[in-house]
Amino acid sequence: MNADYRHMRMTNYQWVEEYSSRLGKEAFWKLLNERYKWLMKQPRGWIYNLELSKLLNSDIIRDLFIKTVCLFISEGNGDYQFSPDFTTIKRI
Repeated sequence: MNADYRHMRMTNYQWVEEYSSRLGKEAFWKLLNERYKWLMKQPRGWIYNLELSKLLNSDIIRDLFIKTVCLFISEGNGDYQFSPDFTTIKRI
């Protein structure tokens, strides 16, 4: 069966408060800042397969990862794209 993570994409901003409460505000914003820095370092043509990542080893971690990348893209970083099933990210 092929993975499909579309249900984890960002559809509103409610998740920010949920994860901020769950992790603590300071830890959440630190994670978000680190994720943004990591994404900005990626070269054009870079592809990241979520299914192969050993770091995304639970649905909660994967959900937060996908939502933070969606937020990053929505803030003007349109050279990053998810595949239609949200299993890969690429920088074009």
